[in-house]
Amino acid sequence: MLIGTNPVVSMNGGLGMNPAKKLHDAKKRGMQLIVIDPRVTDSAKQADIHLQCRPGQDPILLGAIAKIVINEELYDKDFVAGDVDGFEALKKAVQPFDAGPAADRAGVAAEDIVRAARMYGSWKKASISGGTGTNMSGGGNITEYLNLALTSIMGHWLREGDLNRRTGVFTKPAPPIAATPGPIPAWGFGRKLHSRDLEQSISGMPTSALPDEILTPGDKQVKALICLGGNPMLAWPDQLKTFEAMKALDLLVCIDPRMSKTAELADYVIAPKLHYEVHGNTAAPEIYGGFGAGWGFENNYAQASPPIMQSPEGPICARNMSSSTRSPRKWTRRSRSSPGHCSPIPMSGKRKQRLSRPAKPPIRSARGAHRLTDARRISPSSTRMKRCRRARSSKPRPCSYNPNRPAGKASCRSATAR
Repeated sequence: MLIGTNPVVSMNGGLGMNPAKKLHDAKKRGMQLIVIDPRVTDSAKQADIHLQCRPGQDPILLGAIAKIVINEELYDKDFVAGDVDGFEALKKAVQPFDAGPAADRAGVAAEDIVRAARMYGSWKKASISGGTGTNMSGGGNITEYLNLALTSIMGHWLREGDLNRRTGVFTKPAPPIAATPGPIPAWGFGRKLHSRDLEQSISGMPTSALPDEILTPGDKQVKALICLGGNPMLAWPDQLKTFEAMKALDLLVCIDPRMSKTAELADYVIAPKLHYEVHGNTAAPEIYGGFGAGWGFENNYAQASPPIMQSPEGPICARNMSSSTRSPRKWTRRSRSSPGHCSPIPMSGKRKQRLSRPAKPPIRSARGAHRLTDARRISPSSTRMKRCRRARSSKPRPCSYNPNRPAGKASCRSATAR
């Protein structure tokens, strides 16, 4: 079951590596697929049942499915009796989720909800995968909870004696024990905010409250911020408050290969190495394998790659720290190889200059992997123009390079970059 995710296109979540081929092969073997998504995605087009609900109604549908599975006793009774706690509480909680009202609220047919619940209840092995669509909408937490609840009452977990195909190569996964460590607290620990009645949870600190932590005076006021590839000016809610918070900081550092809206307000902008310039490996997909079925590698697999490019020399940008207010795009250049390049550099007179874009990284030449060229040096003068002429014919025919060009012309041109 896929909820708000489209792994055929996103290549992530629910179907493992190479999801398009895996889904194609699994459907040929007879696998059934249920998709809950407001959009008719590429994955939904191959579904046996597509519940095209209104956005944000995923918990309603899962609650109705859970009620049907429980009331019609489609769940794994032996697994529930031996390995599941809280079944009666779940049964009581989902009783208000009738298929009719749920269908009216979600904008789907009640018969489709019943059919999906009975199909899911007939599966001996299955998984439910929720994606960005459901997790970023309202009720994402309860959606994931009902996902785990359905998986548990159906016994769709690895059992004792099942083959463990993921023993780890770059990482050391959790021990393959067919048991749960039990519930862990989701909140009630860690740091509390001084500006609002919020606290740290199992997901971390509430990012939406960070502007208040920056703007509210006190002993715990946040005065420095390091953005590692983030862009608060576009990502955080309430842009006006975010803008005031960025200006109020004593120090703002952005580590980003691009001059983002937040970087324009930063005291320092440091461009990190890109993927072509660093060593790479497949440790991340190994970690993803612990998220659940259909995530990460299914078997032990590893790949490592050395850098294929040297990092080019380029400027590190430092804002004029002597200024009393943060003003966007007042930058000075300092070579990476210069000592003390992280020190603030006063600017005056002709030394004041604007750096609107960081240096573009080199790109590979299309004419051979061994040749590198700088994207800034490609110009019309270095572009080869190739003239192509059609064979003379008594009957005019369309140009092969441009079918929309009127027939009967003698030649056409196409530009091919070196």
